[in-house]
Amino acid sequence: MYSLILLVFLLFDYSCNSLSSYVRRVGRLEPFSIGNYENTKSFPDSDGNTTFAEVKLRGDWPGSGIEFDVISSQKSIFSRVVYNKFVDNCNCKYFIKVFLDGSQFLSKEISNTAGFDVSVTLNVDPQASNAVYNLKFLKQSEAYCGDSTGVMEIVNVSLSGGSFTSTKSTGEKNTQQLNILFVGDSITCAYGVDQIMPCSFTASTENVFDGYAGLVSKHFNANPQFICWSGKGVVRNYGATRQISSSPMPVFYNRTIAQEAATFWDPIFFEADLVYLMLGTNDYSTEPAPADNIFIDGLVNLMKRITIDYPKSKLIVACAPMQAGSQCANIESGVIKYNNNSSNGADDASYLYLDPSLLDGGLGCDYHPNKASSQNIANVVISKINEVLSL
Repeated sequence: MYSLILLVFLLFDYSCNSLSSYVRRVGRLEPFSIGNYENTKSFPDSDGNTTFAEVKLRGDWPGSGIEFDVISSQKSIFSRVVYNKFVDNCNCKYFIKVFLDGSQFLSKEISNTAGFDVSVTLNVDPQASNAVYNLKFLKQSEAYCGDSTGVMEIVNVSLSGGSFTSTKSTGEKNTQQLNILFVGDSITCAYGVDQIMPCSFTASTENVFDGYAGLVSKHFNANPQFICWSGKGVVRNYGATRQISSSPMPVFYNRTIAQEAATFWDPIFFEADLVYLMLGTNDYSTEPAPADNIFIDGLVNLMKRITIDYPKSKLIVACAPMQAGSQCANIESGVIKYNNNSSNGADDASYLYLDPSLLDGGLGCDYHPNKASSQNIANVVISKINEVLSL
């Protein structure tokens, strides 16, 4: 069998000039220097024992990062990923989750205080000669909330005791996988999910993979994108003093980098089979709530944008279990209005009501769902997806 051990090292300098074709992008990322990022090879260090792969990709949405496959006939494999190396003071704090063969193994903070690399040692079963292992290094915290801040820059990957291998080409979609786009707020980001009330949010309490969206993705072995931002609404953000905010979630929905307006995400790079939209809690959780027609029209306009971007996708629009006022009634009205005006027929979008009793599993920080309640929500969402996709 194998185990994973966290090792933290001081940064050291080495030069690289290419992204390995074996290192695959996950989620919304963009390059931060000029070069060919898809078709180049990794190359060995001068000692012949360590292979480096230059990456130079950046992103800040939760769930984004890299994955690669490694093979070894030795007793252990060591891998190290370096982040934000070219910034003397990145003013950033975010958490990376490492997955081994699809299972969560460790989290590591990236910040000026904690350092800028994540290193793991994989002790290989000596009976499993030349076994292939999959490693993912994914961002588990959101772009900007509280002390969770800064853009993740993935600089390079090093590997010793094994070699990169490839089970699929870069960017290739597994035809058996569902591509699911989640668009939401703090509930989708899994704000505070890893703690129990009473507690206040910090980046360390957030883990998108323990929230309902991560659990749904795991259930279907899906390829997800998590486009979520705490406090954002359809037309009004949490605590806003007016009925309409200047920067609600639709402003950020199609960005590659959530915090940078100039970074447009081209939906051609992600062929969604399903879009799951769950917003509205922040619109209604504080006063003044938006007028019914303003909220409904804002929701319908966002649904139209989504179906233009992802014309082959099914769309589920949900009312979260954290609800107030006319939130759920107006979300359902928005779905009905959209379907009535849709050229694709009345089944274009599906409405899902999530009962507040789903929170009976308990609460995390600031009254958000904890792991058990997130699982309750995920179970209902999974059932709805099976129905909509006829699985």
